Amino acid sequence: MRLSGEQWSVTIPPLHIVATNFRLIIWPQTRKPYPPASIPTTYIVDACPVDIGYRRGFRISLRTGLNLNLVVNAGHGHDLLTNIQQMHRPPSRWGKLFAANLSPTEVTRMIAVIERM
Repeated sequence: MRLSGEQWSVTIPPLHIVATNFRLIIWPQTRKPYPPASIPTTYIVDACPVDIGYRRGFRISLRTGLNLNLVVNAGHGHDLLTNIQQMHRPPSRWGKLFAANLSPTEVTRMIAVIERM
């Protein structure tokens, strides 16, 4: 969404968003396939609800100074915001973050699954 004066306007096309443990993956809902944008957890400064009037929305502030203002379906907004906030502050049980040791084959397989969504 974009704020123009005092009015929010929806941007086109709508976006698909997937929050994983370590990144936010975003791609447009279009017939033409586009490569997904990947935002690592380290670039997310804050995620908070924002008043967009008659819709539920939230803002993701990035380290680059950009803000993403998003509106989501009523049933998914709270869950997605909670997931992004937890992703922003990952739990560390012993003071260390989990370091995944994935093979290139597994990473390629995960990307193929996400591309089919």
